[in-house]
Amino acid sequence: QWNIQSNNYSHIFTKNFKTFSYGAASFSTNNKIDLDQSDDIVKKAMTLYQLSGQMLRMGKYQSALDNCEKALEMMKEKFGNTHLMIATLYDQTGSIHRLVGHHDKALDYHLKALEISKNLGEEQFQGDIYNNLGLVYESMGNYPQALECAETSIELRKKHYGVESVQVAISYNNLGQLYRKRSKYNESLKAYEKSIETFQKVVGEQDPRIGTVYDNLGTLYTTLERYNDALNYHKKALDILLKYMGERNFTVAMVYSNLGYTNAQLGKYDEALKHHEKSLEIRKSLFGEEHPNVAQNYNDIGII
Repeated sequence: QWNIQSNNYSHIFTKNFKTFSYGAASFSTNNKIDLDQSDDIVKKAMTLYQLSGQMLRMGKYQSALDNCEKALEMMKEKFGNTHLMIATLYDQTGSIHRLVGHHDKALDYHLKALEISKNLGEEQFQGDIYNNLGLVYESMGNYPQALECAETSIELRKKHYGVESVQVAISYNNLGQLYRKRSKYNESLKAYEKSIETFQKVVGEQDPRIGTVYDNLGTLYTTLERYNDALNYHKKALDILLKYMGERNFTVAMVYSNLGYTNAQLGKYDEALKHHEKSLEIRKSLFGEEHPNVAQNYNDIGII
């Protein structure tokens, strides 16, 4: 079951742009930097940020966190604590802290990002930060606060990105997650369907994030004991995620686990075992033998 963190500024440290801004095009020119004029500190921070993103996609969260924090400290030394770029790095580092399980630190980093963006009047970026804040509150079990953040995020994103945008689609997915965890299954289903509808209008099926929503919808149908529907959506998720993320990815491993569980509920134990073993293979390649995610997979296989 996956939330989608907001990372609309993922291009900020890429060499494909000579001049880049942190977030959306509407950000003021004061928040832009010319890469050709960047000194060694900025260039090294860019490299660390890119490495952090690579580690994050591989599921190596601690390495991602270490590199992102180093980039943040270097950029703070260069620009102080009032530039939108610093808010961007606080927000990204907070998201990684959440994935590692450091919820208090994640909350602190996101709130710092929000404070800076408010001081700079960058309302558009605030919609992204509220999305990520909601994920932290959800991880902490504070669902009312998480729901408030999710709803604020949707309204800000509709205002600044438009109703039919990837950002709004992401927010609907995360809202669906919240409703599902609060056992509001009809609301959850509507939110997931709205997310899928929006993704399809904006990017079609050509984006791994719609695969994430399909997987989440499959999990909802599993909760409702509609296992054949669940199986269909997990399969759709796997096809998309394999195409765009490759096999050696933790999200893909989780979808294999979901397929294993769903097949087991349908009495297809050979299929269930095959999927769980595939998940185990991927997890071991990512984390090694001695890791909680690997242990969980062994437990799943043992149950079958």
